[in-house]
Amino acid sequence: MSIPTSNPVLPKAVEIEALLSTGRQLSNPIQLTGFHPSVAIPDDHKLISLNFMEDAPLPDHIKARLQLRDAASFVSYVKAYQSPQTRVLFSSPTVQRLLAGEVASFTALLDYHDAQQQRPARVAHSARYDCPYSIEWLAWLAVSGKGLKQEEFINFVEANGPDIVLPDSATLLEMAHNFESSSAGQLAFKIDRRTGGRVVNISEEIQAGVWSEGKKIPVPEAMVISIPILDGGAEYELNARLSWLAPSGKLTITIHVHRPHIVLRRALADARETIAAGLGLEILTGQLL
Repeated sequence: MSIPTSNPVLPKAVEIEALLSTGRQLSNPIQLTGFHPSVAIPDDHKLISLNFMEDAPLPDHIKARLQLRDAASFVSYVKAYQSPQTRVLFSSPTVQRLLAGEVASFTALLDYHDAQQQRPARVAHSARYDCPYSIEWLAWLAVSGKGLKQEEFINFVEANGPDIVLPDSATLLEMAHNFESSSAGQLAFKIDRRTGGRVVNISEEIQAGVWSEGKKIPVPEAMVISIPILDGGAEYELNARLSWLAPSGKLTITIHVHRPHIVLRRALADARETIAAGLGLEILTGQLL
């Protein structure tokens, strides 16, 4: 047996890295145009086809529950899918809950049961529209019946002046500002027997340059506002009563929105009529249990 006289030749580091890189490439999936993805087995480099699960067959009915954000979108979607079996329901909480912030809603059951054939359906496809309130409605309702300090009243009228029809917001602001300037004086309320109106008599202690001595300021006891009730809806006029109180020389103004539930019901009835006309369907009152 002969003994080798030379040292064996070992592969270089770059050659080892090249071999490892080739192995890694062979182990990755190879995409072949027109074929299923395949993977090469490192042992014999054989390509194995990767069979993925096929798409499941489509169901025999539409299963979807959509929430629409405005009445126009609700009408458009329902019209696209409605059938003779489609039913639209209108659901509304009690007036007390509506005024507390809860909303009414419309629900379209697009695949409802066939009443004529007495044949059940899946009732799996529906669309809903909740009637959101406008920012203006929420703002006026929030201050109704709440006594506002002079500065609070001024800030509110300045922010919501465009809603005020009578008297104009400039008149209210001028009066509120003058009351604020006259806070050092004494305010005396009297009833005008001729007109039945209430007046404020400001004494001589008024700051100079704000009012002339002994001037009387008529106090408006009512106002009219025009605001949308529902977001994106038509405007409605509401009456409001103003009460002015000055205990201890500090003026408090309270706005009382008159019978807001009446106007709210009218706005919801108009929305119902508009949606019914747009769909050409009778709208039922109730909800799916």
